[in-house]
Amino acid sequence: MVLTLTDLGTEILIDIFQFCNINDLCRLKQTCVRFNNVINYYFDVILSRPALVSNQKHAYIQDRSAILLTSAEKWRISHNWKIGRYKEKAYLYERMNYIPWLNLEKDVIWISDIKRKLIFMSE
Repeated sequence: MVLTLTDLGTEILIDIFQFCNINDLCRLKQTCVRFNNVINYYFDVILSRPALVSNQKHAYIQDRSAILLTSAEKWRISHNWKIGRYKEKAYLYERMNYIPWLNLEKDVIWISDIKRKLIFMSE
């Protein structure tokens, strides 16, 4: 009797899939029905690595959030911030020097650097 990867238990497949990046997971989903079902059903578990941008693990942050993000959305946002893909629109400029700070609300991020105060709003 010959065993293949598809004969492995679901827990073992999940452990293996956690080492894959998103591109590899997309390719694995296309290989067979079993891999597709496991990745679709356990997608949140497989991508449970902490995201760079979102801190929605804590109840306090979840209460302040307008929507709760799925793991896939957290990963996409984190990836976009890492590679610098975001829209910057300044709503307010002032000529004063500021101490750098960051404030996150439900749909607005307030960022101050030395020369300007920026507001990022979700679209």
